[in-house]
Amino acid sequence: MRDDDLDVDSVLTHQNVDLTGGFILLDNELIHDRTLSSLALGLAAHILSLPAGTPYDAESLAERFPEDGGVTNIAAALGELEARGVLPL
Repeated sequence: MRDDDLDVDSVLTHQNVDLTGGFILLDNELIHDRTLSSLALGLAAHILSLPAGTPYDAESLAERFPEDGGVTNIAAALGELEARGVLPL
């Protein structure tokens, strides 16, 4: 398909798909919470996708996501999630 063949409306249309495995579900209330930063939302999705009991901390997440500004930014985002009660920290 060429770029000039794209229908902008169809490109921007959200579709719900039934998924059968290898996925996590995120509560819409979490995703639409305007008090959480995009970094916090991304970390929540990542952490919730980990196997149960997998340890995590700001340092290990900063190593995994070096583009997100280091331990200080990761720690702040984890603090957002803790304050919201999203994750057991």
